[in-house]
Amino acid sequence: MAAAPVTIWRANASDYVAIADLLNRSFEVERSHIIDEPETQSSVAAAVGRGGIYFVAVDSQDLIGCVFVDLGLRGIFKLAVEPSLRRQGHGRKLMAEAEKYGKDAGWPKVLTAILNFRSELPKYYRDIGYVETGEHKPLVLEPPARALIPCHLIMMSKSFT
Repeated sequence: MAAAPVTIWRANASDYVAIADLLNRSFEVERSHIIDEPETQSSVAAAVGRGGIYFVAVDSQDLIGCVFVDLGLRGIFKLAVEPSLRRQGHGRKLMAEAEKYGKDAGWPKVLTAILNFRSELPKYYRDIGYVETGEHKPLVLEPPARALIPCHLIMMSKSFT
């Protein structure tokens, strides 16, 4: 049986609950390192309200992936794909859509950041054209969120020129 076709579009308010639920499932792996409030419809809406866009991937019935574009930082963050549907190209398609947005907006490059303990991520991003900038930023969390172990962000970028 063929997989259901996947459509990608710019999220709207009716997608925010499903985005929050997916982010919570997708980033469960980080819970042993970081204690943070779960994402909610309100937190997704607030991120968009601060100058961001979510793109979502939807199959015939469910939201299966999302990615956040931060317009102020000119960055792409929070790539999430339904855990049971990973390694099928959905993340790459979401990243390509987010990158297209940046290119169309005239950005010379795009940034992303990964947590240092997510050892599987540098290769993933290198494979789609990102390079480490050499910059490591401290992970800044708003209380009551806190890191259980010291963490930092590894900055990566991709040039569009």
